[in-house]
Amino acid sequence: MQERSSMRPKVSVIMNCFNGQKYMKEAIQSLLAQSYQNWELIFWDNNSNDKSVEIIEEINDCRFKIFKSQNHTNLCIARNSALKRSSGNLITFLDVDDFWHPDKLSNQVQNFGPNVGASYSNYWIYNENKKSKLLFTENNLPSGDILDLLLKNYFIGLVTLMISREALDAVGGKFDEDFHIIGDFDLVIKISEKFDIVGIQDAFGTFRSHDQNETKNKIKLQAEELFVWINKIKDHHKISSSPNFKNVEDFANYLNILGSLLQGNKKQSFDLLIKEPINIKTLKLLGALFVPTKWLLKFRT
Repeated sequence: MQERSSMRPKVSVIMNCFNGQKYMKEAIQSLLAQSYQNWELIFWDNNSNDKSVEIIEEINDCRFKIFKSQNHTNLCIARNSALKRSSGNLITFLDVDDFWHPDKLSNQVQNFGPNVGASYSNYWIYNENKKSKLLFTENNLPSGDILDLLLKNYFIGLVTLMISREALDAVGGKFDEDFHIIGDFDLVIKISEKFDIVGIQDAFGTFRSHDQNETKNKIKLQAEELFVWINKIKDHHKISSSPNFKNVEDFANYLNILGSLLQGNKKQSFDLLIKEPINIKTLKLLGALFVPTKWLLKFRT
């Protein structure tokens, strides 16, 4: 039976691109293969110098809306530029190096009701170098008021996130442009302060891990942004008064030490490390002081 799209919410798919030609065909194909068809693609090219725009322009689909930035900006500014051009009741994000299960959209649109601001699912992590994939978690994914759980150990992958326009507007209508790495973390935490979030156990997305991933290459910047976020969020009482709020600072300290290690500054790492309480992560970092830098990325998780 043909889908009656007029009776189903429109989904805006935000795809930000900077030199994405290597993987983006698979991302686009996974969108075109969706069983849910009432969507629009907002493709924002962040001043690429490869063939990304040529690849997307070759596809003849009226749901594709292609925009080109004159200047390269940080990721949150680029995402906001795309959001301004979107018109869907629901919004989701597909980076050019990730891809979706065909039923991703059809499953998630069903989860939105009174006071539900977002939906997310399990996902696969595909290691491009090893050509292997791993399920993100075997644990049951929580739903409802999950703010405290997110502060304890953030577990929502952007590749599966879907948010309502109402929830986006309630938290300012955009990503915080002070951030490049942690913009989605900030947005989801703020949404979880005001709305319920629905988790889906099935894996409906695949995150591709490779040498060019932003967060993998910029661990020190991620730590710095988390320290800024901690100070900025203190006027959000429900967030800052959570018993797990301290976990964010602990994680920022951990990333800061790891970032110093990856930069080869072992003395600074040691000076920071001795100020931290003894736990599994700090013991890993202590051991990392005595191994070659090229092995250190595995200590991040």
